[in-house]
Amino acid sequence: MSENTHEEEVKKFFADIDVDGSGKLEIAELKRLFGDNAEAVAAELDGIGNGGNEDGVVSIEELQSFFNNIKKNADAAGKDGEASVAKALKGLRITLSKAPSIAPAAEPAAEPAAAEPAAAEPAAEPAAEPAAEPAAEAPAAETPAAEATPAAEEVVDIPDNEETNKAAVGLQNLQRAKKAKAKVEAKRAELAALDAEEKKIEAEAEAAGVTEATTEAELEEMASGPEADKAATMLQSLQRKKEAIKKVEAKKAELAAAEAEAAAEPVAEAAAEPAAEPAAEPAAEPAAEPAAEPAAEPAAEAAPAADPDMASPRANLQAAKELDAQLNAGE
Repeated sequence: MSENTHEEEVKKFFADIDVDGSGKLEIAELKRLFGDNAEAVAAELDGIGNGGNEDGVVSIEELQSFFNNIKKNADAAGKDGEASVAKALKGLRITLSKAPSIAPAAEPAAEPAAAEPAAAEPAAEPAAEPAAEPAAEAPAAETPAAEATPAAEEVVDIPDNEETNKAAVGLQNLQRAKKAKAKVEAKRAELAALDAEEKKIEAEAEAAGVTEATTEAELEEMASGPEADKAATMLQSLQRKKEAIKKVEAKKAELAAAEAEAAAEPVAEAAAEPAAEPAAEPAAEPAAEPAAEPAAEPAAEAAPAADPDMASPRANLQAAKELDAQLNAGE
């Protein structure tokens, strides 16, 4: 005698859900019963704890194991396990009857017809004759190469000195800080959207009767009683609420990481800005008496601080310009 409870009814119920007849319940099919919580339910039924193999779909054996566990838990609680399974099946069938139907996808049958035109490819062989003509047009490729040369010549005019090095370092630091700040703002906007969605889902769950003290075990037990439909709705609301909270917490972690990354950038930016101020002041003081000249010397001594990071000044400034252009284009 089979140890499975309501085995024939479970098989029939499985067949009703398995619209495409694949022998596996996929997410699209489970959504008819569980809506947005289909993935979470599939993971539970397909999990090791339920005797599943975690292959991403639900088999008849995994669904049967789910109902066997309902009976086992009910029997352990001193209740009629067979009756509990019967009520659970009834509740799920009611939910399925109200769900919109889906038709098996007919696309695979159309794909083989698309493969037939491959036989027409031999007709494309005569096109090999014009292939000799593009060879004559090949010299046209030399023209872009020649036109691109003037763009590289612009770099030659960049001075190779300490001031150029400081300007390159300052620009790079400034753009990194700007990019980090933009990333933080984007994370904050994403968190705000998820937070609003979480509040909406919490309100819906509360309207369905879910409280902070509501548990899935309690609702599973309730599903075996006369309030099976209500239990199914509450279970979906509870699972959606948990998933929304999980997403918000994950986004908060991402925001914290982005803020920490941005916090490190102002240090480099601040270090680059003071170096630019002393360079501007000596320009006004040379008109005064020779006593103003020593003030210009410290600015020249401070410049070597940029040397360790600037092995190629021209390349560094060019890279800074390119970084600025990329960031502005992204905005």
